[in-house]
Amino acid sequence: MDLPNLDAIRRSIPALSESIFLNTAGIGPTPQPVLDRLTKEFTEVALHGPPSLMDPGRSGERVAETRARIGQFFGVAPEDICFTNGVSDGFGIVANGFDWRQGDEMVITDEEHPAFEMSALHLARRRGISVKRLTLTDDPEAILSNLKALLTPRTRLVALSHVTTDTGARIPAEAVCRICHERDIPVAFDGAQAAGQLPVDLAAMGADFYCVLSYKWLLGPYGAGCLYVSRAWQQRLGVTMAGARCARRIDRRQGDYEFQDSAQRFECGPMPAPLFHAFAGALDFLEPVGLEQVHALGLKRAAHLREALGKIPGVIVQGPSGPETSTAIVAFSVEGKGGGDVSSALRAKRIIQRPAFLKFSGVRIAPAFFTSDAEVETLIGAVREIAKK
Repeated sequence: MDLPNLDAIRRSIPALSESIFLNTAGIGPTPQPVLDRLTKEFTEVALHGPPSLMDPGRSGERVAETRARIGQFFGVAPEDICFTNGVSDGFGIVANGFDWRQGDEMVITDEEHPAFEMSALHLARRRGISVKRLTLTDDPEAILSNLKALLTPRTRLVALSHVTTDTGARIPAEAVCRICHERDIPVAFDGAQAAGQLPVDLAAMGADFYCVLSYKWLLGPYGAGCLYVSRAWQQRLGVTMAGARCARRIDRRQGDYEFQDSAQRFECGPMPAPLFHAFAGALDFLEPVGLEQVHALGLKRAAHLREALGKIPGVIVQGPSGPETSTAIVAFSVEGKGGGDVSSALRAKRIIQRPAFLKFSGVRIAPAFFTSDAEVETLIGAVREIAKK
């Protein structure tokens, strides 16, 4: 399967003319329509003043439209979407909203990004909770079996990457939610590597919390994200930071207030509306391509990469390869060479990727739907040359 309009798509992403860009799992390249949207939004602020002050009615309507657009993309109502800067503050809202007791347990993966891991470790230090790590394998049934073995009556939260950051291992999200909900344990997912790489239907998945950022596979602006909070948890999760946007009513004379009756109750601080409008613009760019097709193309290129890299002497392909656990992310290491050195050698050839470091020293490659076959072959040739030296 190939995109019939691949050349047109590539022309609309300026960064692709500068390098072979294989780091969408880090920061995705910005399409021109998204850049135009962002520029237009900030230009309006500069020329006419902040819309929230100059025309608060229309500004509020536009924010509501953007919230609805993002919710629609993930299959949920706008009331379930809280605007954030990204995954770290999204999960911070979740993790700090629990009334933790010493000895409570949280489960994360053994390949967790610091966005989740730091919150868990800091809670362990500050509140005396226990952090358990779920061992990932290439077998989804083994992952679920490992999860069941970790759950106890003290488990308060299971917080996992939907797709892990270094090896691109995919968690069987719906099954995880079923297992945890049978034990009345809520589930939070880091969706940074999943959203935009594969279809994410939060209503069907059954997650209680889902953290998203816009600047990776969704090709949106840096600094915009969202947190999905299921309806069942909007009243149960504690609000730990409060500001004007989270309040539905403030009675200054009585010193009383009421929170919003939606996930907006967790929003605090200034609202960088241009970023979120451009986030919605990125969804408008991506959705016509088709998330099913994006996912299929990523799997196809990744499978070819794993096979080709695995044939190079001295190269070890890391992470999952099975159809249910693998994604478009490909990780590998080179015998006798550190991941940083291999990454630097590839960047010297204008092949953009990043080192992998959580479970091994290697390199992470992230071919996207706009990656050409010629670029993949150039990468393979470059790795072969590096391994030969």
